[in-house]
Amino acid sequence: MLRAGTGVSRSGATISAGLIRGLDRVTATRISFLLAIPALTAAGALEAVTKASDVKQAVGWGPTLLATGVSFVIAYVSISWLLKLVARHRSPCSSGTGSRWAW
Repeated sequence: MLRAGTGVSRSGATISAGLIRGLDRVTATRISFLLAIPALTAAGALEAVTKASDVKQAVGWGPTLLATGVSFVIAYVSISWLLKLVARHRSPCSSGTGSRWAW
């Protein structure tokens, strides 16, 4: 697996790559979070399949699905807020139209 370096997050790497490619900050941030959807969905589905008996015995599927739904809503609201923040505020590192680096 290709790795950018210690301490570099997936979202930081994809946002930086988008900025380097000339995308605006909002679009780069939006793409970064959209790229996470398939990976997180697949990871959640795999975990649900492999741990199905544990979930059924320990907590049950009702509370698990409720918690998953609440997590989805909170994540959606948080990402929406982040995108609005990115759109409204310039980076302290930016000069003119925007920074090429996302630190």
